[in-house]
Amino acid sequence: IMILVQKRTHIDDLMARLSNWGIPAIVDRQNGLLNQPIVQVLYNLLNAAVNPTNPSIMAALLRSELVCFTDSQLHKLIKKSTSNQNMFELLLDFVEDNPNKQMYLRWANLSRSRDFITLLEETLDFSDILTIFPLSEQRQLAEQFISIVSEIFTQVGGSGMLLMSALEDLREDGGELPVKTLPLSGAIRV
Repeated sequence: IMILVQKRTHIDDLMARLSNWGIPAIVDRQNGLLNQPIVQVLYNLLNAAVNPTNPSIMAALLRSELVCFTDSQLHKLIKKSTSNQNMFELLLDFVEDNPNKQMYLRWANLSRSRDFITLLEETLDFSDILTIFPLSEQRQLAEQFISIVSEIFTQVGGSGMLLMSALEDLREDGGELPVKTLPLSGAIRV
């Protein structure tokens, strides 16, 4: 089944309604890859890992679906930070012992070792991100992002700063990466 629309202004609403009704559907042309919600969450994590001493960048991660800090928690944490302090270390001191703390510890270690691809892959595989974004298309988007990050990371010689710069250039120059997902069999195409 295919649904043709004259304008794409209400596609997100239509997709949400189809999903709520349990009807598998896929959009042939979506926003670019870097604008997809699951990719934005992974991007925020990657940016924080590359820039662990930047409280503003860490704030985006802390407010994301991966951590879900409240404004109050975020304010308390940022107030405790000092100049050039590793925000992952501060986060570990700030949170109580729980399963998420182990994930934050792993993030801190992978950030310190500059193993950004493993950071993204393990977060996709072992965090709650796929509970928050449960559709198979969303996992495909995340895997596509990780693949592109890996390719760019290799091209820039393993530099985290150059990696983030290249991703920002893609976003700002309008060279947005197209979304490529494989539709489920029997899915409605919009």
